[in-house]
Amino acid sequence: MEQIVETLSSTPGSTRQFEVTISYDYFKIYHANLERIDLIDHSIRVKVVTFYQLLEAVIQDVKPGGPLASQPRTVDPFAEALSIVKLAIELGHEIERIWSGEAANAV
Repeated sequence: MEQIVETLSSTPGSTRQFEVTISYDYFKIYHANLERIDLIDHSIRVKVVTFYQLLEAVIQDVKPGGPLASQPRTVDPFAEALSIVKLAIELGHEIERIWSGEAANAV
């Protein structure tokens, strides 16, 4: 997606489509354990739910029929999707740091 944003940014007025075929249950483990999410500390739980919501938003955009997949778009929607992906990655690293710290403290 970064390449698409770079290309569209350097060529004003150009458009692209981007489609990714994704399996139906792409968050299988998350969904299977969602009923137990209350077992996780609130501060981590909020971050985990937000992480998956961010990823879900981007998946909806790029899956077949999604707005980035169904018709050519200019740079702005792609830049927005890329910023969401980067935010999700950053949040994932933050969750990992918190989780690793709690695991180390539990030993």
